[in-house]
Amino acid sequence: MRNLFAGERQVVVRARFDSRNRRARVDVDRVEVSGVPIEGATLEFLVQNWLRPTFPDVKIDEWFDLGFRMDRFTVAPTGVSVFIGK
Repeated sequence: MRNLFAGERQVVVRARFDSRNRRARVDVDRVEVSGVPIEGATLEFLVQNWLRPTFPDVKIDEWFDLGFRMDRFTVAPTGVSVFIGK
């Protein structure tokens, strides 16, 4: 596994985004590193034992507050739309 994360690698992430009421959430469904798929229990293990210790401020699979008066956002293949509240 150490070799899989060593050096530069092509990474593809499939994730779902949800936002409303000035809060957002990112749920990661699948990660592919150099063509090797990672999902399910293996992905959960890597998030808990590598990603969170390496990047302690990461917000994955949990709700977090949006800043800059953002009310919500949408993500589409054409881009991201941000909706600003009062």
